[in-house]
Amino acid sequence: MSIPDECNIRWFTVFMALSNDGVVPTVTPTDLMPSRVALAHFLGPKHNLGFTFINHGNRAYELYVRELHQRVLQLKWPISGVLPFHFARGLAAQAMGMCVNWAEFGYKQTHPHQSRIGAYRILPEFENLSAPLPPLIKIIPRGNFTAHGFIDSDKNSPVEDRNHENSSALVWKTSPPLTRSAVPATAEGSPSTRHHVRQVNRGKEKIDSTAARLRAAALDGLSFIRKQVTVVVEAEQMKLQEARHDYFRRANNISVLLKDKKVRLKDIQNILATKVKSQSSTSWRKRFVSQQRIQW
Repeated sequence: MSIPDECNIRWFTVFMALSNDGVVPTVTPTDLMPSRVALAHFLGPKHNLGFTFINHGNRAYELYVRELHQRVLQLKWPISGVLPFHFARGLAAQAMGMCVNWAEFGYKQTHPHQSRIGAYRILPEFENLSAPLPPLIKIIPRGNFTAHGFIDSDKNSPVEDRNHENSSALVWKTSPPLTRSAVPATAEGSPSTRHHVRQVNRGKEKIDSTAARLRAAALDGLSFIRKQVTVVVEAEQMKLQEARHDYFRRANNISVLLKDKKVRLKDIQNILATKVKSQSSTSWRKRFVSQQRIQW
């Protein structure tokens, strides 16, 4: 595996072990992200500097957020505990059960487009990494967190478990095994009937085992194809995201260059106007002196 350049999206994905799929707090429309009311429910009232982090009584979650803050923003943990607004919104979205694209968000936060020198931000301990960091174990502090607050977990019914039970019962009812109880009572003692029942059961077991093997082989094939397609799609997504960021950076640099040239052009126009005015004044004086000499 080739080593990616420092602080590009692939570097955040591979070496920082951050997810590269899901919503991006600074890109995803506000309507799809947690509201300010939900953030207040999750982190407490907003202060002038931002939202102060509260560990919700879970030490493991506090350590998780601190480590995530360093890997994503490439900043040390603030003494005040105040989190940037978009990072806090990403934490709230993750608590809702949404996937957050921390890799792209970290790339955008450490590569400001308004920077003329194009320098990126990286912590000293993460420079020149030769091996990826251990993956972060995602910790969700609270369950049933919604975009507008919290809901009571007791009101939720186990839909998945109930559907699973119903589906199993349905399969059993529609395809019961053929046993002696399914044979009419009048033919129960007949040897030919018992032999026929055994043959039917053996055939059914053979068909079921063959179907199971075919199903397992099909799932293995689909899993292999999915992995290959996922790798290609993720690589193309990273290239597209990096190209988009590079395009906006170049456009911003061109805009700054045009503004500088416009200022220089205005200065040149002022200098030319001053010289023209001075030249006009000198020509008038010469004509006046010549007229005076003619009169004398």
